Amino acid sequence: MTLDKGRGAGDCGIQTRWRFDGQRFSLSRYAQQPTCDNWQGPDAWPTLWITR
Repeated sequence: MTLDKGRGAGDCGIQTRWRFDGQRFSLSRYAQQPTCDNWQGPDAWPTLWITR
């Protein structure tokens, strides 16, 4: 998992999750919260991509 916080409070930014198949990594989830709203943490950010 990677987490790029937009600021120290962690209420905005980008969160990604990756899957490793033994040879390479592939993106399995991408979530982004562009607005720093001072209350939502990374687990509540809108998910924009899920690999099935």
